[in-house]
Amino acid sequence: MANFIELIESSLSQKKGVEFVEQEIKLLFSAIAGTNKIDDAELLFKNLEDIQFVLAKSIFKNGIKVTSFLKKFVYDFDRIDDNDTKKNLYNKIKSEAAQ
Repeated sequence: MANFIELIESSLSQKKGVEFVEQEIKLLFSAIAGTNKIDDAELLFKNLEDIQFVLAKSIFKNGIKVTSFLKKFVYDFDRIDDNDTKKNLYNKIKSEAAQ
């Protein structure tokens, strides 16, 4: 998993990195929307947790500028380690994909 985190960190240091990270998040959301139950999305949520950690550090420590989508993502996924939060996010992602 270290390679994934390194990919996100190195991406954020490049010009188009923020766009890449946003697309990765949207792809993970899409994959979650395609699952049948929350247990099937566990690895996807782990990847989102890793992205959230790196992104939050980059925003608050390094001062990178991000889109409102990424700001909301960092806020919403701050407590992804909490099962109730994860269930709520899972249901939200599934319902938004159905619209």
